[in-house]
Amino acid sequence: MKEIPTTLTKRGDVLEGVINVSGKAKNNKPRPVKRTEWDEALAEHVKTMADGETVDVTVAVDRRDGKRTVRLRGVAPLKLIKEDSEWKEKLKETGGFVNPYTFVPTLPRAGDDGSYLVDTGLDDAPPPATRTTLLGNRAAPSPSP
Repeated sequence: MKEIPTTLTKRGDVLEGVINVSGKAKNNKPRPVKRTEWDEALAEHVKTMADGETVDVTVAVDRRDGKRTVRLRGVAPLKLIKEDSEWKEKLKETGGFVNPYTFVPTLPRAGDDGSYLVDTGLDDAPPPATRTTLLGNRAAPSPSP
């Protein structure tokens, strides 16, 4: 598998650019890249692009059959997650978030910015101003964040 980094330009519904597999100067002519050669992440990205915009890609060429796969450069290929209506209903019912194993309601919060947890005892304690060091149990200022 040979990988070639390049930049492609959107022209209508296709991407176009120079993909020089051989390294010869005569192959430096821009050519269209078929939609069937794009991975899903690139296809989703192209939907957001305006005509004439460019995108950096990596073209993987299978040396055995010449088949090309074009993907966004620096992005690992990921599978798309399909929407689940049951998940959305439970999310609304619980007023919280859903993890893969259980439905977890959001804990009530207080404060101007919603940063304090209500009724946990964690909402009224000031941050420690000093810390004890191991050398003689002397109080030392806390390190700034």
